[in-house]
Amino acid sequence: MTSKERAKLKSIASNMDTILQIGKNPIGDTFIKQVSDALKARELIKIHVLETCEFTPAEAAEAISDTVGCEVVQVIGSKAVLFMRRGKGDKKSSYLDEAKTENTAKKSPRSEEKRKTYASVKKIAPKKTGGNKAENYSKNKGKSGFSKGKGR
Repeated sequence: MTSKERAKLKSIASNMDTILQIGKNPIGDTFIKQVSDALKARELIKIHVLETCEFTPAEAAEAISDTVGCEVVQVIGSKAVLFMRRGKGDKKSSYLDEAKTENTAKKSPRSEEKRKTYASVKKIAPKKTGGNKAENYSKNKGKSGFSKGKGR
């Protein structure tokens, strides 16, 4: 997973509520089944790890991801975000597929027109020359109140 994909998933997950909690009971088959079902339905889930859990949130997220076959997007505090990409045959598209189509969308004709106009203006505009510092000083003299010889 690239950093752009990870950032996209983090931004989506920031507004999500936690679905599952891990508490005193160890991570068992029923919890793994719940996580697997939730990932198939939602693709991106947030899990809360309670203080009474024997694992740290990072350890719990790694254990779940190894068992289920998903990816850990991030672990912040007591929460972990997990992601499992949908298959290509699914009816719904993946969050990451949507991100790719947004980036590869064609530019509007208006933006293409602006680009051409800017390129033509850039060719026409005269280039600035360095010139003499004394000439530049005499041209700018009197325009600002901070010229030499004036009081403070």
